[in-house]
Amino acid sequence: MSPRGGYAVTHEEMERDVRLIKEYGFNAARTCHYPNDSYWYRLCDKYGLLLVCEANVECHGSGQGNARRSLACRKEWRGSFVERGVNMVKTYRHHPSIYFWSLGNECWEGENLQAEYDAIKSIDESRPVQYSTDRPVPYSDILAPMYWPAARCEGYVTNAPPKPLVQCEYLHAMGNAGGSQESHWELVARNRHYQGGFIWDFADQALLGADGNLKYGGDFGDSPNDGGFCCNGIFDAFRRPHGSALEARALNLGACSLSLPNAPGATLRQSASLRARTRDRQIGDIVFKPNFYRAPTDNDRGWKMPSVCRIWKNATETGKVPDGCTSDIATQELPDGSLKVEWLFVAAEGLPDMPRAGLTFRVCGGTNTLVRWRGRGPWENYCDRRAATNVGEWQMSVAELNPNNYVIPGEQGYRTETTRLEIGTLVVEAADGSSFGFNVWPWTQQDLEHTRHVEELPEPDGTLTVNIDAAQMGVGGDDSWSAHARALPQFRVHSGRKYRLSLILHEEEP
Repeated sequence: MSPRGGYAVTHEEMERDVRLIKEYGFNAARTCHYPNDSYWYRLCDKYGLLLVCEANVECHGSGQGNARRSLACRKEWRGSFVERGVNMVKTYRHHPSIYFWSLGNECWEGENLQAEYDAIKSIDESRPVQYSTDRPVPYSDILAPMYWPAARCEGYVTNAPPKPLVQCEYLHAMGNAGGSQESHWELVARNRHYQGGFIWDFADQALLGADGNLKYGGDFGDSPNDGGFCCNGIFDAFRRPHGSALEARALNLGACSLSLPNAPGATLRQSASLRARTRDRQIGDIVFKPNFYRAPTDNDRGWKMPSVCRIWKNATETGKVPDGCTSDIATQELPDGSLKVEWLFVAAEGLPDMPRAGLTFRVCGGTNTLVRWRGRGPWENYCDRRAATNVGEWQMSVAELNPNNYVIPGEQGYRTETTRLEIGTLVVEAADGSSFGFNVWPWTQQDLEHTRHVEELPEPDGTLTVNIDAAQMGVGGDDSWSAHARALPQFRVHSGRKYRLSLILHEEEP
C-alpha cells in the first residue's frame, strides 16, 4: 500500500519495503489475504525473504464464526475454493522464497478447505500448507491461530503439541502499541514448538489527501467505514518506524545473535502555586497537579479504557481523589536554593487500574527546547516496550522527543527509568535512589486525547506540558479490540498500592 498510489505500488516502492523488512531483522512475510504482484516475489527471491503465499479465499463477511452459514461448509462454493488455491500454486510455485502455502483467511472451518488442501498437495508436495484455526485440523500442517496471548501459546507448546505453533497474526500493531512482543519471543527462545508469528501489519494504510495530509476511513465521505482501523502498521504510511518496529528489530536481531493526607474527596491542596529560588535566580511559578490519566492510545480505546478508567480522568480534571484514596505533596527549599518535592499517593483497594500515577506541570518552552535526560533512550519507551532502548545520557529537542507519527494522536514520547531530566535550564532529579518516567509535550494531554488527526493538533503556545510519573501502564497490544488490547497484568498500575515521587528541582545558568 502506498500513501500516494494506494494499491498501485511502484517497483521502487516494493524494493524499498523488502529492504526495510530485512533491515529490521524480519525473515518472513505473509501475503494476506491474496497473492501479490509477481515482481514482489522476485524481490523476495533476490533478498532472501521467506513468504507465506495466501490464496484469495476470504469469507469474513459471509459466515465467519457460523458453521451453518460458512462458505467453507457449502458445497456450491467448493469449486471456487479449490480453483483459487490451485491457481495460486500453479502461478507462483517456481519462486524459492515461498516456503508455505496458505488456504486463505477467516473462512471458519469446513470440507471445502480440506478439498483445497488436498488439491494443493496433489500438485506440490514439497511445501507445507497452513490455515488459521484455534485447534489442529487435518488441512493445516501447523497450528496457525490469531492473537493468542503468550500465556495461551505456552499452554499449547508445553503439552506435547501435535503440530508446531506459528501464529498467522499476532501483535496488532495499531498506533502506539507493541507492548507484548517480548513475552512472545522469550517463549520462542525457550520452546522449539513455538516457531514465531506474523505481526499485523507492516505499514499504516493511510492515503495522502489533496491537502497533503494523511487520511483514513471516513475522511473521504465514505460510509460505512472502519475509521483508523487500517492504520495498524509497525511503520507509518511513509515508512517511518513506530516504537513497535524498533522493539521488533531489537528482539529479532537479538534472537538471531546478529503535608497531611487529604480527607476523602477533598480538593487536592497540592495544586497551589509553588515558588523556589536557586543561586538567587527564581525558578518561576510551577503548579504541580496529580495526574492519573493519559490520552488514550488506539489499544486503550479498544479495551474501553476511557470508560473503565473514568474515575481517574475525573480525579485528574477536578483535583478530587476517589473516596478512600489519599494524595499528599510536601515541598522544602533546600540550603542550596533547590526545591525538594515529595508526593505520596495511596490508591484505595477495589478501584480500576490507573493509566498513570504522577504529577504534571507546565513550563515555558517550545518545540526547539533542548531536553536532556539520564535514563532509557533514545527512543520512546514504556514499561512493556523497551528492548530497543538502553539506560544512558541522551538529548534531543521537544519535537524530536515526540514521534508524532501516529495517525490518531494520543499518549506518546515517553521515557522510563529516568534519574535526571533537563528541560532548557530547569533540572528535575530523582531523589533517594528512585527513578521516574516522563513526557515533555508542546500540547496538553487534552489536546492529544481529543484530536483525530496530527495536523489538527494546536500550534505550540510557548509552554510545555511535563509529566513526571511514578508509574504508567504499558501500551499492550495482543489485539486492539478486546481485553487483550491492554497491557499484561505485570505492566499495569494497580489500585490498592502506594505510589511515591521524590524529586529535586533547580535551575541551571543558561
